Amino acid sequence: MFKRSWWVFLVMAVIGPVFGFMIAAIITYAVPNIRAALKTSVAPKTYESEAVIEVRPRASGMSPLGNDMSELSRSGPMTPQFFGTECMKIKCRNSFEKVVDQLELVSRWGVDKEAVLRILKEIVTARNIPGTDLISIKVRHPNKLDARDVAEEVTKAYRDYRREIEDRDGDRALVELNKAVRDQEDKVEDRRKVLATIVRTKGIIYRGADSFYGPSGGNDDLGAQDALISYQKLLHEKMQLEAQINCFLKYDSDQLMIYAIGLDLPDNIIKNLYPQYKEATRELESLKINGKDDKDPKVLAATARINAMKRQLDEGVVNLRETLKAKLDLAEERLKNAESMKGSSREDAIKRGLDAQDYVDAKRDFEMDQQLLQQMKIKQIGETISRRMPSDTVIVHDPPVIAEFPVSADPLVLSDLSVTPDLTRNLTLGALCGLLLSPFLALPLAWLLNRRN
Repeated sequence: MFKRSWWVFLVMAVIGPVFGFMIAAIITYAVPNIRAALKTSVAPKTYESEAVIEVRPRASGMSPLGNDMSELSRSGPMTPQFFGTECMKIKCRNSFEKVVDQLELVSRWGVDKEAVLRILKEIVTARNIPGTDLISIKVRHPNKLDARDVAEEVTKAYRDYRREIEDRDGDRALVELNKAVRDQEDKVEDRRKVLATIVRTKGIIYRGADSFYGPSGGNDDLGAQDALISYQKLLHEKMQLEAQINCFLKYDSDQLMIYAIGLDLPDNIIKNLYPQYKEATRELESLKINGKDDKDPKVLAATARINAMKRQLDEGVVNLRETLKAKLDLAEERLKNAESMKGSSREDAIKRGLDAQDYVDAKRDFEMDQQLLQQMKIKQIGETISRRMPSDTVIVHDPPVIAEFPVSADPLVLSDLSVTPDLTRNLTLGALCGLLLSPFLALPLAWLLNRRN
């Protein structure tokens, strides 16, 4: 039957995929546009109103207990989650309830309060504008007046809600700070009484930044240390004198004279006389070398002069030895007195050291608590001034206005238009479907051709 019409199947095998391509292209591009047009034509008109606000973190102030003395108790760094948190606060139930009450949306929209809250959740969007500290608050509603009013009231409710939280936290922190300052003042007064009692009973003079005597001055507990230092100095002086006397006994002639020159004593004539003696000796030797005999008048005069100087040097050595012995006797007597003073001063210092230990501990505790009290008072002043000068952390830059033109209300329409169709997949499926349907289309065509023949 189909022997003469076999070529129809070959032609349909080629034409089928082509028709499949065409139908797939039509479905890919035409149907979404038709669907979007239908939805847009039947969807109600929706108006959008937008408010742009700037949200700032709590301003810094005086705080010695904060970082680098520059933070208030309510201030803090801006975290990466800051704007996300603030956007959630804008859409929180607490803010929306204020919007419902202020605008009387229950009676205005004719639904119950929970339904109104659900509608607000759907029509209000808040997001951070990338790269800025701004937040955009958008409201979409079929009534353009309602869109504007809701956007305006949402902004106001968020600003009031944020200010309420900041004021509440600030007041609570200030109350706790005032209480802590009063407790610290009582503690400092108790420390002062303990210190005053120790000062009176132990006879110790308080020396501090607020003392009449100032932080510096003599220390009453250094008696033993002074006595020990004096004893060591006298012992060193005694040993030095003994060594000098031994040298006088050990040396003779020129060595003794040279040693005596180095002694720093007020009646030491050897310093000046011995160099003259050496000079006269050299002059006498020079006369003898030049041929003068012992009976020459110049030689006799020089000899007499040298002998007189020698007698003076010997007497000077004797006087130095007696002076050193006298100083040694005096040093030994002073050393004995210093030994007795050292023992009594040490016992007295031990007693006063035990008494002073309580004083040192009480003084340290008092000054530490006093310093902490001063820091807390500085913080209290900073917090009080900050409460008197409140700063608005929410600033409205673009207030919401009534929209002149509607926007698309159905987000599905936008999502349909934004989807990119998979052209390759659709064309491949169209070609395969055309190829599979080509035999079924070729059968009736071949039958008609055979019948006509």
